[in-house]
Amino acid sequence: MINGVLTLASRSLRGIMTPRGEISWVDANLSVAEIRQQLLSSPHSLFPVCRGELDEIIGIVRAKELLVALEEGADVAAIAASSPAIVVPETLDPINLLGVLRRARGIYIVSLSSLT
Repeated sequence: MINGVLTLASRSLRGIMTPRGEISWVDANLSVAEIRQQLLSSPHSLFPVCRGELDEIIGIVRAKELLVALEEGADVAAIAASSPAIVVPETLDPINLLGVLRRARGIYIVSLSSLT
């Protein structure tokens, strides 16, 4: 266990985050049908919702909640805005990130370096 902690402490945040090109995200500008299809065909349960590009994150949504909201005719951007992303600086070390993750309770964490 100590070895794992020491290994984590020696890594950078960039070394443990999902690369930008591998992030599945929802474009709020797409049609309801396109968003529904994307959510149903993805194995992921959490999605950043963005305006046109990944740099424009509105918020983070759970796929199930967004599917229900779409059926009720809700606005995708409004739903996403109710759950903003937690943004951390790229200089944050993984050990300090653990505290942020605990407080986030399963919500997406976005590194500032992945946005710039």
